[in-house]
Amino acid sequence: MLTGNTQFESLLRTRVNEEIERIRVNLGAGTSVKNYEDYRHQTGKIAALERVLGAICDDVNTEINKR
Repeated sequence: MLTGNTQFESLLRTRVNEEIERIRVNLGAGTSVKNYEDYRHQTGKIAALERVLGAICDDVNTEINKR
């Protein structure tokens, strides 16, 4: 059985991955890009969300486990 924190983390990771995929699909279809600045903004969003999934989530888990 998953604890509340584990369920929250799992759902958060799922939703963040879904958002990354949504942005990628929009980039591929060209629906969210009108110019180079828009492209950079969208790819920056992807990079930030991937950082949240990677280092930040792991750091938070490590901090919680120390308590």
